[in-house]
Amino acid sequence: EDDTILQLSKGWTKYSGYTIDEIPTLGDWTEKAYGTRSGIEKDYIDKQFAINESTNNGEWNVKAKDGSIRIWDFQTTPIGKLHNGRRVLHSMALDITEQKNAEKELLRGKGLLNQTGKMTKVGGWELDVPTMKTYFTEETFNIYELPVGKLPSVEEGIKFYAPEVQEKIKDAVRDAIEKNIPYDIEVPFITAKGKNIWVRTNCQTELKDGKVVRLFGTIQDITKRYVADLALKSEQNRLRTLIDNLPDAIYVQDERGKKVIANPADVKNIGGNKESDVLGQNDMELFPGEVGLRCYNESMNVLQTGNPLLNKEEFFLKNGVK
Repeated sequence: EDDTILQLSKGWTKYSGYTIDEIPTLGDWTEKAYGTRSGIEKDYIDKQFAINESTNNGEWNVKAKDGSIRIWDFQTTPIGKLHNGRRVLHSMALDITEQKNAEKELLRGKGLLNQTGKMTKVGGWELDVPTMKTYFTEETFNIYELPVGKLPSVEEGIKFYAPEVQEKIKDAVRDAIEKNIPYDIEVPFITAKGKNIWVRTNCQTELKDGKVVRLFGTIQDITKRYVADLALKSEQNRLRTLIDNLPDAIYVQDERGKKVIANPADVKNIGGNKESDVLGQNDMELFPGEVGLRCYNESMNVLQTGNPLLNKEEFFLKNGVK
């Protein structure tokens, strides 16, 4: 009560760097730890003498002897009076600096993950298998069209998928947990606001002692890409229908000169019965002798230079004779 510090623990000295010889009084301690011999820190400590019960004093930033700032969680307990009537306090501090720094890094990581998710439109999720509790990044909430923080259970989350694929999702989750099988699937999805979209969701597993303890993965709204793919396939089907019904021979070769498309007229000219008879072969494989070699060289010249071969017309018998 007269400002004298009677004893310091080894832990106090270890984390603060000060011995009792360096901080014999509360004024010395507050000056070194808080930068002042008086003020709100000293006043707060002085008030503890009037309290007759243990008090959780909360977290305080303390400057250690080496100049570093430590975070201590204080608790103060009155332990009675000395023989001369002076009241005595016992102050206990838990150094939580590493814990608080880890929390900051975690929050920074989550913030970065959320920001990245917003930029890429990819959400993250995880499932703690023992508790079956879920975690969503902000972008995942956006995809679900749910308020941030309103986490659905596993069963509730599956119901967001279109009815016709819910069993598929259930089987995928079950196989991931029970058989350690990851998945990557594209399926229709219905948001909390009734919007019909397509999503790509994938899952990885984390093992502990041979058992799956965590599932984690991503979910992405792929509706625009899915619609574009459908339009492209539709266009390709129309183009292929047109090509197949033209009387002229039409074909497409890859960079090696091998046919990847051949319409019925081209197949017939070569002497095949169906497209698969000629696909994957070049002119040397389809035509014998000099004719095949010459046609192959002409095709490769077009492919390598980009110069078209125009206004050339030839007729060959089935045996390759001109």
